[in-house]
Amino acid sequence: MIGTSKRSENFTIFLAAFINSLGGIGIDLYAPSIPAIGRALHTSQAVMLSTITVFLVAYALGQLFFGLFSDTKGRKPAVLTGLFAFIVGSVLATQAHRIETLMIARALQGFAIGSCQVVARAMLVDNFKGDRFRVAIIYLSLAFGLGPVIAPYIGGLVEDSVGWRWNFAIYCVYGFTVLLFVLFGMRESLDVSKRQSPDMRSWDMEKFSPAGSSSCPSSYLAGVFRRF
Repeated sequence: MIGTSKRSENFTIFLAAFINSLGGIGIDLYAPSIPAIGRALHTSQAVMLSTITVFLVAYALGQLFFGLFSDTKGRKPAVLTGLFAFIVGSVLATQAHRIETLMIARALQGFAIGSCQVVARAMLVDNFKGDRFRVAIIYLSLAFGLGPVIAPYIGGLVEDSVGWRWNFAIYCVYGFTVLLFVLFGMRESLDVSKRQSPDMRSWDMEKFSPAGSSSCPSSYLAGVFRRF
């Protein structure tokens, strides 16, 4: 039983890191292809760089949305929804022949990846405490941090070999792989009794400390909405 529990904990850490790694490659895999994409879509370098801005803004909004989603509906539904949206955005990007289409695709990807970071951390908060939690957070950070180091090199090789659209095809494959791991391997870590009402004004804020020790990513936001 002890061995089984240890394996289950290790898998949870692995899965959280795997989910979070998607955010790490969200920008940098296609970054080397930005000049080539600009030429293909007949747009300027400045406009192409704005695809990164759109991604980051959507990413921030996605974290807010999926934080609330995961607190009310559970961790697994939230990340599955986000991963599905990420795959849709990636497929759309592979078919982009206008900059507007690519912008929409990147916004969808950024918004969807917001679910990954929120849920990955929430999984660890739900399952671990103390030193075990601190070690798990290190792995989570490493998984995210390796993306910007490795992804540009891979993206450059892919563009030189088969063209920039295949970088977005890699996003599709990677996202689908993560989705399968979540679908068949992830256990819901937020008990139904601990889920919050969609109406944040009804939340019991006495359960939450100002430092944000709650397992709920959106607990701080509840205090803001409670004022209205």
